[in-house]
Amino acid sequence: MNKLLKKALQKHQSGDVRGAEELYKKILRNDAYDVDGNYLLGALYAECGELERALKFTQRAAQHAPRSPFVQNNLGNIYRLGGELDMARQCYLRAIAIDPSAMEPYNNLGIMMKRLGDNAAAIELYQQAIDRNPLFVPAHYNLGKALRDSGQDEAAAACYRRVLELQPQHAQALEGLGSYHLARAEPDLARSYFEQCSQLDPGDACGARLKLAYMNAAPLPDQYSDELVRQTYETKAASWDEDAQRTDYRFLGPQHVHAAFMRRAGNRVDLDILDLGCGTGACGMLLRPFARRMTGVDLSVPMLAIAKKKNCYDELHNIEIGAFVAHEKQSYDLVVASGVLIFIGDLTGLLLAVRQVLRAGGAFVFTCYRSDTGDVTVRGNFHFAHSEAHLRTAAQAAGFVVEGIDTVVHEYDSGVEQQGYLVTLAAAS
Repeated sequence: MNKLLKKALQKHQSGDVRGAEELYKKILRNDAYDVDGNYLLGALYAECGELERALKFTQRAAQHAPRSPFVQNNLGNIYRLGGELDMARQCYLRAIAIDPSAMEPYNNLGIMMKRLGDNAAAIELYQQAIDRNPLFVPAHYNLGKALRDSGQDEAAAACYRRVLELQPQHAQALEGLGSYHLARAEPDLARSYFEQCSQLDPGDACGARLKLAYMNAAPLPDQYSDELVRQTYETKAASWDEDAQRTDYRFLGPQHVHAAFMRRAGNRVDLDILDLGCGTGACGMLLRPFARRMTGVDLSVPMLAIAKKKNCYDELHNIEIGAFVAHEKQSYDLVVASGVLIFIGDLTGLLLAVRQVLRAGGAFVFTCYRSDTGDVTVRGNFHFAHSEAHLRTAAQAAGFVVEGIDTVVHEYDSGVEQQGYLVTLAAAS
């Protein structure tokens, strides 16, 4: 490895993204077809969520190193994150054909199959990765997740214990065991694992603090961590639109938001609309006929990749919604958020920021889970629920006029109605 590449890789591994980017680009200015430079710059962009740029450089690396299983595997990861699952599958299979002993392509193909809802195939692929390297921790952990989702709780717990044997400070495995014991009504054991996890995971990417709050064993967090939101939708993106129409799950948020909009301003066709937590674009598709300009914001790269294909947004931004509105310079006639505020506790700060980007006479329309027992609570599915009192207090503090807080069926979970609120807040003139 030459000195420049070694220095670039050190910056990359230390988290100095811009420093690494400059050095990789310098390598490519000297030789545009340098395989390592293209491969690593592509990996860097993929880590930053810049999938189009990641694809460009990784494809170039693949052109000049077609027999590299590492390049094919990484190219598959980029396609997977972008929702191009058939292309991802082909890359993983090429990597396996080149090097049948490699465990990463089996593991990543398993992740892809899990995204497609085929847990049985995912389990088999994770096991094949483990067969090739019994010490490969990611496959053991992913196998545990797939087994848990298949209802094989004891086998899942065994996988998590195996992970901890190999890597005692594996935060996700600790969270997995905490959830296992919580489901078994063993709160002391659950709390112990969640507390160990939270010590190793100060950013709460695993959600252990949220679960401790649900157990009344820790203060209520302000909101989900960005990483936890990303992980939540990494496996849901590919089947989200289909799942949202299932009779046993049906997610009704976009329809509620659309109905509230139609009651308020259904004759307008010149609106600037901001869709917070736009996901795959369900609200965007319903509201596009009324928009002059439609902007979508979401933390999930795979969800945004699907939204982009629907061509209903003029702009899409991969950023946390609170951070976006806090720094947004444009103003809007309508802001919507369907099934997104379930990831945020106290809504006062977000409502204040949204009010600043709304024009006089505009509105913020959103759905949330309903809390009947307190100000803000954590539900059994570990999402936030809000009381009507909290919604009214936060709206007043932000300078909104409450036009409506209506009880609705937010969604169905295993055929059971989940109660929520449809909220319409007006920006006073």
